[in-house]
Amino acid sequence: ATASGTNTPAGSFSNIWNDYGTLNEMNLPGGGGNSGGGTTGGGTTGGGTTGGGGPVTGGTTTVIGWHWGTNTVLNFDPAKDKLDFGWFQPDNFEVTEVSGSTRIAITNNNQTYTLNGVGLTELGIGNIVALDANTAAKWQTLINGTGIV
Repeated sequence: ATASGTNTPAGSFSNIWNDYGTLNEMNLPGGGGNSGGGTTGGGTTGGGTTGGGGPVTGGTTTVIGWHWGTNTVLNFDPAKDKLDFGWFQPDNFEVTEVSGSTRIAITNNNQTYTLNGVGLTELGIGNIVALDANTAAKWQTLINGTGIV
């Protein structure tokens, strides 16, 4: 913080990183929405039954991370809870629906997250926080019911 090797004031280099890791709102095209819906990091607005909707607030945000060999079961409330994918890329995970629950498998990591009793049709894009635009787009496709990807 005091010896950056330049003649700029102390702390100047560190200030570059001030925005690192903060969530920046993304507005994706989408129709519809469940009781949840848009929020920071992949939100959109709308109404209806799938894909968008109002803000999702007041619940728990689960950070999706790399935890080899774990199978996490979440009691997920689509009206309040979120999944935070950070900078995960779309090819880092696969999503399926198994017996009425949404299962997220982390590619080549022997790891899953299961939204217990929550199908894809119950999710809105507001349940997803994704810093990577392609990951947010993948979720929008899943939520809109255009196929498991």
